[in-house]
Order: sequence, then C-alpha cells, then structure tokens
Amino acid sequence: LEQSKYQKWKKDKPQQTITSVGGWTGITDKYWLTALIPTQNERINAQYNVTPVAGVDVYEANFAAVAKTVNPGQTVTETTRLFAGAKT
Repeated sequence: LEQSKYQKWKKDKPQQTITSVGGWTGITDKYWLTALIPTQNERINAQYNVTPVAGVDVYEANFAAVAKTVNPGQTVTETTRLFAGAKT
C-alpha cells in the first residue's frame, strides 16, 4: 500500500510510477474513493501525476498492463473494474 497526502504528493513526487502484481490504483479522500482494479494476477504499471491546469492542480491515477500480442483470428479478453463512490 502506497499512500500520500495531496500536498506531499504534489511537493515530493508529482509524477511517479509503481509496478505491482494485482492490487488496485485510485484516489481517495475522507468520504469518497475512485479506484481502478485490474485482473489480480496481471503485472501493471500504476502512474500518478499532479499537473497544474489553469491555476488548479489536477490529480490523476491510472495504470497500464503489459502489452499482449493478438494474432489474426485470435481474441483476448481484458477485465478492469471501476469503483467510484462514497466510503462507508
């Protein structure tokens, strides 16, 4: 688990990448959570960025999975879950 306060994130590591197998990535506050949950046995590179846009700091969390080769006639299924809502 990697956690950071918003101001510390902005000051110390405005751009960072964390590699993990399983888990989730997201942004939370006292009352809400937004999370992306990849397939739990897949290696991901989670990226966290703070970017100033028109005088406002934009906080972003995302991830990229390992690239897969899809041959002609082959199908591949990729599942990612999203949670956005209130914490209980």
